[in-house]
Amino acid sequence: MPGNRFKWNSYNDDNLIAAFDMSTRTAGGLMKNLAKTGAAYDAQIFGAPAYVNPLIRAKKTPCMDFGGVNEYLSLANPISGAANFSIITWVNPDSVNGKMIWARELAGDNYLWFWPTVVGKLEFNFNTLDFRTPQRYIPSKTYMVISLIRDFSQEIWVDGMPQALRTIVAHAPYPADPNFFIGQFNGGILRMDGRLDNMMFYNIALTPAQIQSIWRSANPR
Repeated sequence: MPGNRFKWNSYNDDNLIAAFDMSTRTAGGLMKNLAKTGAAYDAQIFGAPAYVNPLIRAKKTPCMDFGGVNEYLSLANPISGAANFSIITWVNPDSVNGKMIWARELAGDNYLWFWPTVVGKLEFNFNTLDFRTPQRYIPSKTYMVISLIRDFSQEIWVDGMPQALRTIVAHAPYPADPNFFIGQFNGGILRMDGRLDNMMFYNIALTPAQIQSIWRSANPR
């Protein structure tokens, strides 16, 4: 069993490097890192995002609403050097045409976004090995999305269920870049138009049981 630490609001796991509820801010326009690694991964907020009702049923604090033009976050790369990783967030898009969820700052080949050509599909790219979900997703609906590297595979999970898997060759650890973006691509383009809630970065590939535990805790029956 995954244990109680794998919940949408549990920030104490040893493998959780950074966690943002997308509302907890510190002085100087920073989004506070709630994981026990602390301020090392506080994210700088750019633009003037709105704060609106949460996307998670069990949550009481707001989420961040990106306008698609000026709003994004920048932080030190929380998965720098990780051989495996998992990035979780809740997404409620205003558009499914080419909007970036996360991206590595110094290269164009590590990101998760809504693919612009086949509208509504999620594309996950790691070191130029990109793939996309067969399932399409619609605007103004909330999804829990997980992108991860598990040894020899890239995976996308949506709402606690696997949606796409691609077998890859053995790869080097995640590049040791200094920075990371939430809500835009490198070069300041493809900014997110919609809402993001509770983004978490693990330096492991979460197991199916752990993913299900997080999904169930955010969506109590």
